[in-house]
Amino acid sequence: MDLTFARSVLRLDPAIPLTPEVIEQAYAHESWERHPSRYPEGEAKQAAEAWAGTLAEARASLLDAATTADGAAAPVTRRGLSRGAIIGIVAGGLALVAVLVIAGIVAVQVARQFGEQFAAPPVVEETQTGDESVTDQPGDDEIAGGDATPEATDPNVERLEASETFFTFPAAIEFYSDGRYGHLCGLEYLEGCWESALFTEQDCAALEIDLGFANDIDAIRPEETRMVTEAEVAAGEATPVVFGNDAYDYGWVENIRCTS
Repeated sequence: MDLTFARSVLRLDPAIPLTPEVIEQAYAHESWERHPSRYPEGEAKQAAEAWAGTLAEARASLLDAATTADGAAAPVTRRGLSRGAIIGIVAGGLALVAVLVIAGIVAVQVARQFGEQFAAPPVVEETQTGDESVTDQPGDDEIAGGDATPEATDPNVERLEASETFFTFPAAIEFYSDGRYGHLCGLEYLEGCWESALFTEQDCAALEIDLGFANDIDAIRPEETRMVTEAEVAAGEATPVVFGNDAYDYGWVENIRCTS
């Protein structure tokens, strides 16, 4: 069963990390709410029996996702985004720190982008009637925002386009809070991992990725850095970047370079 649907069946918040305890508690509650024994004989009881099977399937799917092959608890998604994860953006040789919050507070630049996207229709109408010479500008905004439209409707995704990240090697970046890459998080990270993906504009045989970490949400520069590499990166395709560091509250992608 699809994990998103399984969560909805057990009425689990998408932001809650999956643990066996959480799953079993939700399953017990939902099972009792619609238990067949609570219905008289007839269609209602038959529907309750069918729903009991759906609940059991959802429970099994979520438990399987919450545990690894050896039975240990699977790493949870690092909730940095919901608390204000820092995304480092290289611009003019300096790192610009942007604070993103999944719950609705986003970096000013991203908020402006989304605001312009949703306000675009009335702006187009006004500028066309007022001054025909500027009608091309709203069209450009719509085109620029077009790629981000699907992500804008997904509360589990924050995206910055290549024109906003200013990485040395042009690429967009997405941060996720739904655990889609949780299987790539090492078990040594007890606090979980930050899950993201890069979308480069060109192919790269060897991509260097600089990671930054800090405990101060207002830090201008990272307190610790780490470099990882990815080979044979294809343009436009998601390159997962999953990383953890239990010593710090915030982690982000500082810069990327193609070395070959």
